[in-house]
Amino acid sequence: MRIDITGPISRTKSILTEKDEEGTKIVVPGAITGNRAEFMSGHGTFYNGDDIVASVAGSVRQVSKLITVQPFKSRYRPNVGDVVVGRITEVQQKRWRVDINSIQDGFLNLANISLPGGELRRKSAEDEMRMRMYMEEGDLVVAEVLNVQNDAIQLQARNLRYGKLGQGILVKAMASLMKRRKTHFHDLHFGARVILGRNGWIWIEPPPVDGQLAATGGYTHPTETVAYDVRVVMSRIANCIKILEDSMQPIYETTIIYAYSASSEFDVQELIKPEVMDEVASEVVRNRIAETGDALAILLKMSFPTHSDVVVAETKMAMMKLIGEMLVKAIESSTKPVTLGLSGGSMVTIMAPVILQLTQTQFDKLRLFCVDERLVPLTDGDSNTGSYLQLLSDEFKSKFVIVKDPTDARKAAIEFENGLREWKVEETSGGLPRFDFLFLGLGPDGHTCSLFPGHPLLEYKGSSWVVPIEDSPKPPPRRITITLPVCNAAKQVVFIATGAAKADLVKNLILNKDDSIPAGMVKPETPVTWVLDPEAAQHLGSDATGVRD
Repeated sequence: MRIDITGPISRTKSILTEKDEEGTKIVVPGAITGNRAEFMSGHGTFYNGDDIVASVAGSVRQVSKLITVQPFKSRYRPNVGDVVVGRITEVQQKRWRVDINSIQDGFLNLANISLPGGELRRKSAEDEMRMRMYMEEGDLVVAEVLNVQNDAIQLQARNLRYGKLGQGILVKAMASLMKRRKTHFHDLHFGARVILGRNGWIWIEPPPVDGQLAATGGYTHPTETVAYDVRVVMSRIANCIKILEDSMQPIYETTIIYAYSASSEFDVQELIKPEVMDEVASEVVRNRIAETGDALAILLKMSFPTHSDVVVAETKMAMMKLIGEMLVKAIESSTKPVTLGLSGGSMVTIMAPVILQLTQTQFDKLRLFCVDERLVPLTDGDSNTGSYLQLLSDEFKSKFVIVKDPTDARKAAIEFENGLREWKVEETSGGLPRFDFLFLGLGPDGHTCSLFPGHPLLEYKGSSWVVPIEDSPKPPPRRITITLPVCNAAKQVVFIATGAAKADLVKNLILNKDDSIPAGMVKPETPVTWVLDPEAAQHLGSDATGVRD
């Protein structure tokens, strides 16, 4: 028996069919990002013949001739000088292996530590024999990144601030939320010390005793029980840090103090309740706004008297987390399958990761479709459904309504509508579907779905769910789309807009209520929710800072 193993038939150049106004290009592993003759390969890419190929899924960044791919989510990547908190995993010859929550383990050489008493000298064979007396497997340590090599991350703990940690609480947060500061050691005024590791590991301990480090070199710590009131303070700080992470706020000494002060009216055990976490996070937001004067500095929800709710997310990850929570809440509160309509283009990179985070039980209750589709083969880069399926696994294909024959627009619209009707969706008295969610994008001209300014379809009042388009002003010209009445019959409509190029359009739609724009004609019974990044929301700040819930 002979087995032939071959590579992919062809490489996909991009999962996106449209770049946003800033020219961001999103790629999956294996996508060609450039060629060797014109560019250099950076992080997240590698050379394959004459091509520069992405090794991770993420956004392409180009600086001069250097091309890198920035992953959507990654582990901590160390830099020289970073303060990190880690755990000893192995005692080796003349060094300790340390887990620092990174892509590689760290190594702390015996030569790079200070001995008990703070002594700095050449280490002897006797010191090597005593390594387990200094630190052993399971011990926590704070150190500084000394050197980053291809095969190892070298650490050092020559200063008395560094070394073995004693009694305390380890909190693990997202490394991307850790803010670089001049110092990462903070003695907080309410009675505890916090060490903010750049790797996302945060150490909370009782305030140090004067002279203790100098006497012991940091290798011997008090073993007596920590006082109850100190333990309460430490636990409160730990819960406050988890609140900051849950609300996707940067973690540094100032936000911890804000959160601690806001939590003071609650018992420590109450800080894990969702409603209390929201209240504390909101107070931190208000304090940060007062500090920076920036109403869009962080996740901020604003209710406008314009039949709209607006949420501004500081980061793409915060945006995806918020959308995921909305979706999970709808799924878990429903006894029936949840129908979800999706826009394509740049929204693929926001919605696909959200869907991938669902549990199997949540996934089983989901029904997916694209609100409009370009009539091209599923494998074509212009296909909205195809773009989602490139990021999602094969099991998701059965969840989508798919156009099987894109050659005839009228037949494709009928076929697509029949697929939607098979779901037995709740209908209005006029026979229109009441889809649970429509997550819609916003084009630079204000179009949504494939409903373009000035197009006759904006006047459509019929009962068809899906209609054909033969003359789209944006290529490709042949498409199908759900209608404006279908959009207005949905139970919940969410618009997602990013980038400064859409700021004027967003202001026009939300504050000026411009219903001459296709997106402004979407007016379901329930308020429209707008999910924006700070750039898209930049013109809402002065009008919205006083209107907040």
